[in-house]
This record gives sequence, C-alpha cells and structure tokens, in this order.
Amino acid sequence: MNRPVIVFDNGDAIFFDSVEEAESWLEPPDIGDLLIYDCEGVRLSAKVELRRNSFWASFWLLRPSVQEVVVISEEVPRVQDAADLRSRISEYLEDVGHPVEGDSLDVLIPQIRKWARCSFL
Repeated sequence: MNRPVIVFDNGDAIFFDSVEEAESWLEPPDIGDLLIYDCEGVRLSAKVELRRNSFWASFWLLRPSVQEVVVISEEVPRVQDAADLRSRISEYLEDVGHPVEGDSLDVLIPQIRKWARCSFL
C-alpha cells in the first residue's frame, strides 16, 4: 500500500506520504484512538506486532532482540467512507484557520498535505 495516509487523533491530523512512513512514525502506545484513512477514504487499522531484530550480546551470550512495531492495514471487512474523510479534512482545515477550497478529495488531499504534514521525518 503506497498511497498517502491521513491519521486523525482527537481533532488533530497528520499526513503521511505512505503507509510505511506512518508505520515508522507512529508509536505502539498511541494507536488506540486513531482514525486512519488512505487518500480514497478507505479505513485503515493499526496494530502492534512483535518483530525479531538482530542479536545483541549480553554477558557473552547472543540474545535475540524483540521490538514492538506498528503495522497498518485495511480494515476487515473493507470500509470505504470518503464522505467521512471529506468531513474530517474540512473540519480540521477550518480548525487550523485555513479556508476550505472545494469538497472533493482531489482538492482536499493537497490542502491537508500542506497543513497537516508530518514534519518530524
């Protein structure tokens, strides 16, 4: 899944260029209350998985390193709600004082990309 992702968290919004970018930025403790959509209004869900990484040495023993990671995928069953995504984007843009120009996702996605871009990457 290589399309843009918009994450809503209690009135705040963050735009990511891809699922992979969102997965690398989101932290396991924070995913509980998030609403996540792709740019077409398909609902996505986030879960925490354990991943085994490289080994590390401790007291002369090699031990596997396990890390919690966020994994994002489409909800099952698949839910597409473009109207809800449009509404949430419009509400967010109004809340940050940016005038909403148009009501189609083709117009709103570039606007939220500009105003809700994740600048921590």
